[in-house]
Amino acid sequence: MPRPTSIQHLPTEVLDIIISLLEGRVGLYAVVCRRWQKVVERYSFKSISIRSIHLEELRAIFGRNPHHLHRRASLKHISLEVILPTYSARACAKFERPEDMMANNSVFTEAIHTFFGILHDWEVHGLQNGGGGYTLCNIGFSLSISSPMDDGCNRTDISLHKGKIPRQPPTSRDCGDTRFAHSYIQLIGLKERPLPILSCIYFFRAQFFRRQLAGASAAALACALPKLEDLELSLSDHEWMFPLTRQKNRYDFGQALHTLCLNNTALQSFSLSYVMEEPTDHGFCIPNALPDNSPDTDTLSQALHALSQSSTLTYVYLDDIVVSEELFWPKNIPSTSGRPFWPALKEFAVYANPTTPTGQWYFERNIHYPPTTSDGQDDFPITPSFFPDEHADQEDEWLSTDSEPDPLDEYRNLRLCGQARINKFRRRLSPELFNPLVFAFARAVQRMPKLNLFNFSMNSGGSPVFQAEWVRDGIVSSQWDGYEGEEEEQEIGKQRWTFIIIEETEWEVPGGLMAILNDTLGERGLFRFRTVDRDVIQ
Repeated sequence: MPRPTSIQHLPTEVLDIIISLLEGRVGLYAVVCRRWQKVVERYSFKSISIRSIHLEELRAIFGRNPHHLHRRASLKHISLEVILPTYSARACAKFERPEDMMANNSVFTEAIHTFFGILHDWEVHGLQNGGGGYTLCNIGFSLSISSPMDDGCNRTDISLHKGKIPRQPPTSRDCGDTRFAHSYIQLIGLKERPLPILSCIYFFRAQFFRRQLAGASAAALACALPKLEDLELSLSDHEWMFPLTRQKNRYDFGQALHTLCLNNTALQSFSLSYVMEEPTDHGFCIPNALPDNSPDTDTLSQALHALSQSSTLTYVYLDDIVVSEELFWPKNIPSTSGRPFWPALKEFAVYANPTTPTGQWYFERNIHYPPTTSDGQDDFPITPSFFPDEHADQEDEWLSTDSEPDPLDEYRNLRLCGQARINKFRRRLSPELFNPLVFAFARAVQRMPKLNLFNFSMNSGGSPVFQAEWVRDGIVSSQWDGYEGEEEEQEIGKQRWTFIIIEETEWEVPGGLMAILNDTLGERGLFRFRTVDRDVIQ
């Protein structure tokens, strides 16, 4: 009878199968023996999450020790959480000051430099040693930002009331997330100290829910990744309380995206959620988002237009975004010009906000439909401790310098953002503002030879009211094909435009548009136009 093989001498292929079937904390099995360690670490080091305060541990774990180098070859995804400076519970009752913002930016910049420096050293070391089986390649990178005090459960270190230790978090005088709602983390000093270039990153995701990263800094990070193929950004454009900040953020973001167009020749997929909440008060006067140095041009729409034409880009997804017609077709280029061209784009989806960069609405009042109204005063009770001057709308009202908590009037803040009451009366699409946008995307589709699917959707009142879709023949659209069971299978073999609107928009196909649409349909193409109830369209 053959002698049983020791578990330490099992073939590598068998070990791989065994470890792939293990559940729970696979890393615990690395202590069985040296051979098991290497096989286990191919799984346990495939994806890691680390905080910026532990970056030196990252350097040591994947360092130059010959027994550790194989870990680099296993690495496929890194999630980095940058930890910002902490602050006291007393500071929870105050908004971030410029010095707080600068301190956060400095810590963030240093953490990114350290992280990029570590990976750059590994890249150089791998190249110098001819690879050696541990060269970094095809790594995904996810980024988040937080401070330990951002979570309310940590806000019990000091009372806001004469130093007494509270039994519960001091929520009665806690600004909560409003403390940093108007702060945007930025990379600073990049001209004097550029980021190390990383060729090993192919995927970069920056998604933020509480702490916000400035769009220009997100793009600057991407610029340091020349082999980047997939970029996903989730950022905030909801900055109406301080219009100059919003203008600068959008302009700088656009400029940085222009730089990305020049630096990256590998990008294949681009996804951007640039959230700007629609005002619930349709009578709200929206501040202009275009700065004085660019009063007639939306730099961000122009930059996205340029980026979408990249020679390698095949997929673009834009969500919750305020755009102009310049996203699809620049204003200063006649429709007969052949310059705009999308050589590689296969899918293009845009879910647009109902407002324009200049502060106008794509919708206007429809006198045939009553408005939806509600007085929001009772819906947003004011904490008794916070009653600032009702008419004080200046930024310095947020920055008291004494030891008292900063004034916080939640209803006032909602009023300054158009969210204090429900007054929805804009239901009819404005031909003057909206039709140029439709002409622009129709012309753009003409110039996308590899396009399989184009979708443009616009919401109003929290639900879609206009959707247009172009689909190449042979491509099944899960969204519209088979809509209400009307389509036959043979229609899938045709190129088709589908326009679906709700009745109250009263939108009609403008003169001259059908000629452009027919050009993209060909002889056997299909044009579908439907008017539906609001509760039908999804």
